[in-house]
Amino acid sequence: MQEDFPRTRSPSQSMKRTHIYIRFLIVLLSVFCYGPPLTSAEDAGIDTEQLIQSRQFTTAIKHLTQALQKNPADAKAALQLGSCYLHTGYYGEAYSALAAAVQGNAEYVETVATLYFNAAAKAMGENEIRFSRVLFQKAIELKPDIRKAAATEAFRRGEHLFF
Repeated sequence: MQEDFPRTRSPSQSMKRTHIYIRFLIVLLSVFCYGPPLTSAEDAGIDTEQLIQSRQFTTAIKHLTQALQKNPADAKAALQLGSCYLHTGYYGEAYSALAAAVQGNAEYVETVATLYFNAAAKAMGENEIRFSRVLFQKAIELKPDIRKAAATEAFRRGEHLFF
């Protein structure tokens, strides 16, 4: 006759079960502690707008490039990157980044046109006539009603070339 005694576990079985519980808790806690993967520079705790305001364009470019590698559809990061490139004189890179920003968010068209306009005025003031002409054209392509303002600004900035 067999008696019904509770089954006792061997020490190795108890250890295995304990290890499973510990592993489960580690996985569960890591999800809560680390959260979802980072998708933009702001998520990483980097205030790129503050970097841009303090004119630390090369640092901002580095962080924004990394953010766009993780999330290429981030139109705001592309807009900020294009702005940084314009401020540093990398017009080709600026064009690519700003085109991506406009493609990602059509609401950025006016902002990008204004960035091109301001960069063109700055280039005109620095006697970079060729670059200013191209930048004014980019602004006009995006926002055709800015043509008269661009012509007025070009004349105002370039007037010293003729007198």
